[in-house]
Amino acid sequence: MRIEWTDPAAVDLEGIKEYIARDSLAYAELTVFQIVALVERLEEYPRLGRSVPEYRQPNIRQVLYGHYRVIYRMSDELIEVLAVIHAARKNVLRRGTITRSLVGIIREKAATYGADEKAKRLTKKHK
Repeated sequence: MRIEWTDPAAVDLEGIKEYIARDSLAYAELTVFQIVALVERLEEYPRLGRSVPEYRQPNIRQVLYGHYRVIYRMSDELIEVLAVIHAARKNVLRRGTITRSLVGIIREKAATYGADEKAKRLTKKHK
């Protein structure tokens, strides 16, 4: 199994490092190192994470590190890391709509990398 970090996921990780480094460069580097190490474990154990409930697709999964969710897509030969987001970024329901939800974030990132039509339909109603 091969792992690929999408550009948006790499940007997410760099943003996390920059944010934490405001207080502690050492802790920022440690956090990034541990997130990367967790992702590397997916090579041997691709089903280590659980399905992302907001996405409802068995091949879209997440692993957790501290307050961060690492969201990835599995295929037969490849694991694509789609996003690394803070767990506090949850769906916020307001009068039947979801504002800047995790579903929207995943949809944006997955669209660049070939999300299937069913996934687009599932997330379309949450725009």
